[in-house]
Amino acid sequence: MLDLYINANPHLRPHIVRAHRIRARTFSVLTRRLARALMPAELRRRIKCRRWRKKAVQELRSLSDFQLKDIGVSRSEILFKVTDTQPLECRG
Repeated sequence: MLDLYINANPHLRPHIVRAHRIRARTFSVLTRRLARALMPAELRRRIKCRRWRKKAVQELRSLSDFQLKDIGVSRSEILFKVTDTQPLECRG
């Protein structure tokens, strides 16, 4: 039914597409907020720590070998160094 209406009024298509995108984005935000509110604190902490480790590893892996040598880390030690220097809330 909606397709017939859009085909009869093609000038409305961009507005309808925009409305669908806004609705999808709003639903996504609400779903994430609800999941966050219902998620246990321990699980939220673990997810936060995992994201922190992943970002730290990515940043170190993006450095050249010379830059890593300047800070005293070899490429094979990246995971160990990140795990060794993680925030206190992520330990244990």
